[in-house]
Amino acid sequence: MLINGITWNNLHSQLDFGATITERQLQLPEKDRITDRVPYSSITHDFTALYGKASYAERTLQYKFMISDENGIQYLKDRVERFKRWLYEPIKKSALYDDIEKEYHFNAICTGISESYTNGVIAEITVTFAADPFKIPSVVSKRLAIPVSDCRYPDINGDGRVSAVDAAKILSAAANLNTGMESGLTEEQELLADADRDGRITANDAALVQTFATQCGSGIWDNSPEGWTKFLNYQLDRVPEVI
Repeated sequence: MLINGITWNNLHSQLDFGATITERQLQLPEKDRITDRVPYSSITHDFTALYGKASYAERTLQYKFMISDENGIQYLKDRVERFKRWLYEPIKKSALYDDIEKEYHFNAICTGISESYTNGVIAEITVTFAADPFKIPSVVSKRLAIPVSDCRYPDINGDGRVSAVDAAKILSAAANLNTGMESGLTEEQELLADADRDGRITANDAALVQTFATQCGSGIWDNSPEGWTKFLNYQLDRVPEVI
């Protein structure tokens, strides 16, 4: 499956909302041109770089997304509303990562959303962002891909697949540990429950497992150790460090 979306407000448009980008318009920033014409002459002085360099206006980013849902128009509209709330939630500019360009990201805020529906099963959402004039370099992760042997498939209950049941067991274990109790898991299960490999069992581990299980149900990943390895590597690389 081709991943084609944006990471914004800690979520991904396609992986978390099923919204796939169908069109991008990433406008270049306009240069502020400051000129003054000498009265009664054809002479015009350009003061654009008077203070050493030119200044630029914000740039406009426009994305068109498609969301489909065969369950009917009300289900589709509910999904679109959740998508819109996610986009509008930040009240100031935030980092926006576009899957087509991993080396850079934008500092942007959502300024407009419109949607239209086709046959009650497809929604096209046009989203406009106001962004700083220039893209921001991102440090490319130097971490090697995590091998399958080092990614413990978090099948806590041992039924051969990762599901919401496993996520619930991890969340319960994290809650127990937070109150000073035993986790309630075996030693082997505790190793599996540390999904993000940070040496602790926390609610973040449960969230990772729940996300994986949900996305497996949507056909994005295989519910297998190999699928978990790909998912975990993707999650760890989703938020690059900013220079």
